[in-house]
Amino acid sequence: MGRRFAIDATPISESHLLFAVISSTKRWSDVESVKAIVADLVRQANDLHSSKTPAYVPPPTQEIEELDWYQFTARELEILKLVASGISNKQIARQLGSSPNTVRNQIHALFRKAKVTNRTELALRVTAAI
Repeated sequence: MGRRFAIDATPISESHLLFAVISSTKRWSDVESVKAIVADLVRQANDLHSSKTPAYVPPPTQEIEELDWYQFTARELEILKLVASGISNKQIARQLGSSPNTVRNQIHALFRKAKVTNRTELALRVTAAI
């Protein structure tokens, strides 16, 4: 015989649930005792949740440098616009009549110039600067 699982989801508060998963290789002799254990877990979680005040720690404020638009060529500005629009390298290459590998290399050069590490950061910097 395989494992049997009891899964119970109980609301703790407006936006929190407690999921209790109990695994067993044999039948539970008393289903009511399992339900009581889950109810006790919910009570303990409620007590723990209500006793703690959520400590909101705002993210560190980083001064984001303005993009120096003059440092980009006309072609790079086209690519920046297309990256910010969310299309893939392959689609950018088609639109510009270029190779996807060339576009990839150009985007990596843009990462360095814009001082970002990924495509999402690049798109966010461009849209924030527009």
